[in-house]
Amino acid sequence: MFRDETMKRFMLATTAMVAATTVAHAGGVERSTQSVAILFEQGRYAELSFGRFAPDVSGTVGGGAVSSGDMAGDYNSWSLGYKMDIGDRMALAFILDQPIGANVNYPAGTRYPLGGSTATLTSSAITALLKYGFENNVSVYGGHTPCVEIRLGERLFIIDAGTGIIPLGRAIAANAPIKSAKFFCATSRPTAM
Repeated sequence: MFRDETMKRFMLATTAMVAATTVAHAGGVERSTQSVAILFEQGRYAELSFGRFAPDVSGTVGGGAVSSGDMAGDYNSWSLGYKMDIGDRMALAFILDQPIGANVNYPAGTRYPLGGSTATLTSSAITALLKYGFENNVSVYGGHTPCVEIRLGERLFIIDAGTGIIPLGRAIAANAPIKSAKFFCATSRPTAM
């Protein structure tokens, strides 16, 4: 009975966590989705991309009485990828990009409670991917992706918990206890080939 009840609680907690991460979607700071399409290019392959974005994000408080104004700044994004074949069936790729970021600037001079506040979050990541191709056009692939932590005093926020969460977990276990931890995990999306 105890094992069944413990397993039910574990499954309920896991389901709730997965649902929450889908809604959180990296805390709203995910800027790039790391496509695996580069692994399916023929031979040696390199790609470079640039983008410029101008989001318009605003909100209100007090039932719409006070507006925040546009609080999301424009930003640029870039990525660089390199892929090479390793024999007839394997491919290796490296992707350098800026997977998460934020540029928040609540305009000053408004009655909005956060008026004059700013926040900036920048990142750079290197992702390694490996693909193995079977006969009949079936492939399996995987890789190592980053995990980002933000510490504010004794509080820890984990954003975009890729496979890098493993060494972060080891570092947390080896250090002093923390007061709280918040997780904002990106969801995986299948890429059509």
